[in-house]
Amino acid sequence: SYSFCTLLEPMPTHDLGLAVPPSELTHLNGEVYLDYAGAGVYTQTQVQQYAEDLSRGGYGNPHSRNGRGRRSEEVVNELKEEVLKTVGGCGAYDVVLTNGATAGLKLVGECFKFTEGSVFAAHRHNHNSVLGIRNYSLAKAGTYLSVPPPSFPPSTPPTAPSLVAAPLLCNFSGLLVNPSWCGKARSLGWTSLIDAAAGFCKVSIDLSDADSQPDFMVVSFYKAFGLPTGLGAVLVRKGSMALLGKTYFGGGTVSAAVAGEPWEMVKE
Repeated sequence: SYSFCTLLEPMPTHDLGLAVPPSELTHLNGEVYLDYAGAGVYTQTQVQQYAEDLSRGGYGNPHSRNGRGRRSEEVVNELKEEVLKTVGGCGAYDVVLTNGATAGLKLVGECFKFTEGSVFAAHRHNHNSVLGIRNYSLAKAGTYLSVPPPSFPPSTPPTAPSLVAAPLLCNFSGLLVNPSWCGKARSLGWTSLIDAAAGFCKVSIDLSDADSQPDFMVVSFYKAFGLPTGLGAVLVRKGSMALLGKTYFGGGTVSAAVAGEPWEMVKE
């Protein structure tokens, strides 16, 4: 378990170092909640504003060409723009929204073009959702390499498309991994992935430095804000999308599809 929740003796507010007043956390019912996985605790104001926003007007499918669909599309685009502003990635990255950080990592793993001879290399302090990517490499006759911190990133150039991953902030040990390793890995032919799920709201991120830009960075909004759950994103470096090969399609990701034969027109 990554969390610990219990009833402790009351403590003065200033000793707890709370960034929000106790009135915003009444739903904790006197419990002190400690979570080193990085999940934030939502506030009463968040819940109220969330409910009010939904009550004022409905949101529709952003793929639909109607008023509610366009409203959803506008909000989604605003969110993507704010994310890029926050991390200094405007003009250098695209944002792909996902059902959370784990879904983002899975998306990168299943779409990465692993083949025979590929390597998935992982920093020793990665957690389960990152380690699960190794099975995609192994399934395509690739290999897995666990790299201890002093030897990270790998110093040997790969001979096939290969992916190397590290956390920004380890949610177990608290280790910070400087993103500057990405430039070194790229110069050797590696594709880089940063898991920023735990570090997104705790570490200053600047993706404007081309020498330390990862090809992919995964974030979790749930861990940052606590509400809503099941929302995250993959930040994809311009040009790195070609490193992924998409197989599955669904919903509004295609312009047209035919049931009687295997033909579809995928949206750009």
